[in-house]
Amino acid sequence: LDLSDNKIHEGAKVLEVLRAYCGKQAGTDSRWKASLQILDLAGNGLDGKSLIEILSLVSTGGLDFASLDLSSTGFFLEENELDAANVIVQALKSCESMERLILSRNKLGVGIVNHILEQMARGDPCHGVLFLQENSPPLSAEHNAILNEESTRTGKLMLQHYLRQRENHRKALLSSAQSEADADLKP
Repeated sequence: LDLSDNKIHEGAKVLEVLRAYCGKQAGTDSRWKASLQILDLAGNGLDGKSLIEILSLVSTGGLDFASLDLSSTGFFLEENELDAANVIVQALKSCESMERLILSRNKLGVGIVNHILEQMARGDPCHGVLFLQENSPPLSAEHNAILNEESTRTGKLMLQHYLRQRENHRKALLSSAQSEADADLKP
């Protein structure tokens, strides 16, 4: 769903729709939840509170995206907003379908970037790749090296996951075909 450059700003309506999509509101029918894989909110000037709430919905399993683009939103984190930085990392680590979280062209301070990268390297691996290109202030060479290393590690994990899924699907097809053949042989 491409909602980029729509001047959404505060994002109250986007959050309302996403909460309903998650079935978080009482009485909401969430049977159609699985179909949204890509959400592009780039260039909308969403406030930080809205972005963190969206990422919280991802990290708690309410939203299950393959790609979430929050670039050029004017999002910024002050050096003391470590809880918000943790939500970014948690979204990458908890959402198994996450392939890309794009936060490029936003304002994440050096201390926040350090914290995010430290948390990404600690504990469980990330499921998706974090993009921080053209961040303000610019990333250091060390930050870029760490991000590239994490991206490579995540890419390998994504490939392993895909190959396991493909093998499980192949086994299920073979098992189903064998069951059908056995059923055909019975009198």
